Amino acid sequence: MSTEQVVRLRMGAGHRDREVALPLPPGWQAALCLPRGAPPQGPKGIRRAFAHPVGAPPIRQSARGARSAAILVDDFRRPTPAETLCLAVMEELDAAGVPGREISIIVGGGAHRAMTEPEVRRRLGAAVARAGRVVSHDAFSPEVTFL
Repeated sequence: MSTEQVVRLRMGAGHRDREVALPLPPGWQAALCLPRGAPPQGPKGIRRAFAHPVGAPPIRQSARGARSAAILVDDFRRPTPAETLCLAVMEELDAAGVPGREISIIVGGGAHRAMTEPEVRRRLGAAVARAGRVVSHDAFSPEVTFL
């Protein structure tokens, strides 16, 4: 019977997600350290939080009278539930009277390469069809000015 420990990690990004088994050297021990705080909220918890924000009015109130809106999300290198969050924000904007065709989603990848269209669709799911425009920011575009 082997006492070797194997750590399984999710690797890759976007469409190349995979699990990799990494054997630990003899004598090493691994432990799972979960984040402290509340468990993931899920769509219902997110809607509840948006309905009762701390220290600010709800989006549906703040966005009243706006003719357009932009939602900035992170790229596929983060485990953020971007589709769920975008859809919840879009529901709030809809309740404020902002038409879906006037909502832009900007995927901000920082200094990473821009996401491809299939990667954006996988990341944002149903939010892509509900938005008027989806842009994957490209930090290396000749249109970007570095300051």
